[in-house]
Amino acid sequence: MAIAWVSEIRNNHPTAALSVRLDDGRHPMVNGVTYDRDQWLDVGPRRGQDDPSIVRPENMAVPWSYGGANKMLLRVKSIGGQNTVSAEIRGTDAWDYIVFRDIELTELKSLEAGSLGDAPGVNHSWWSVCLHDNGIIEWHLMDRQGARRDDIVNALGKAGSFFIQILPDLIKMETEMAKLATTIIAA
Repeated sequence: MAIAWVSEIRNNHPTAALSVRLDDGRHPMVNGVTYDRDQWLDVGPRRGQDDPSIVRPENMAVPWSYGGANKMLLRVKSIGGQNTVSAEIRGTDAWDYIVFRDIELTELKSLEAGSLGDAPGVNHSWWSVCLHDNGIIEWHLMDRQGARRDDIVNALGKAGSFFIQILPDLIKMETEMAKLATTIIAA
């Protein structure tokens, strides 16, 4: 079971605020303040051209969906209004993904988060959630334990091709050994 930790929330927009709320049982903490499921953690606009607002929460992870019951809400508020998207983890085909949805629950994007199942120590990743100056929220992978899905798939593909390539050689070797054994027994 993958756990995608949010290690940093960064706002580099000059006027918009980025707010985060967890709609599950986890209660993140920032500077000694604990946030419940009904409280928004607000990260204000950047302080200067090269000085983004940065918050480093503790105990903040993207929740497991469990049928849509749990989610992380990300809200951008600016002079023109606000927009909210959600993030949740969903397991698919032996792998876990962070799934992003709009307010109408339309799936917008998914990011690979780790292997499905209980594999201690190999499924944790740490992310920076960034509101850029162009108004786009991006998730940047800062660190992770374990292999990426594509690395595993590629390794398995190479292992499979290795066995396929070696099989004709094994059959030829077995045939030669059988001929040798027949010759020795006949002699």
